[in-house]
Amino acid sequence: MDLTTMANLAEVIGAVVVVGGIAFGVIQLQQLRLQRRTHAALEVARTFQDAEFARALRMVLSLPCDLDEKGLRKMGKDYEDAAMLVSLTVESVGLMVHRRMVSLHMVWELMGGVLLGAWCRL
Repeated sequence: MDLTTMANLAEVIGAVVVVGGIAFGVIQLQQLRLQRRTHAALEVARTFQDAEFARALRMVLSLPCDLDEKGLRKMGKDYEDAAMLVSLTVESVGLMVHRRMVSLHMVWELMGGVLLGAWCRL
């Protein structure tokens, strides 16, 4: 094998290594994105399963749909705090959906109907 053939072979091997490295990098980025989405989905599920949030959501869902701000204030501080907690939690989840950290489909599967019920009361 002469020097030219060896140089050509080294060039081909170098190109294959570079292409392989790029492919590996792309696969790693996809894995990282999937891992981040999975972690975000678990955080959303954990948020909805929190005892304090569940209590607040029960209180909000017990409110009538046509309740205005004055009516909510008359219900007492506990109901105001519950409404604030539910609102802020849903807003945070909405931001995560907007930034595509979690999918709207996943949030809908977790809490769809309950969120609609809370929305009409807040």
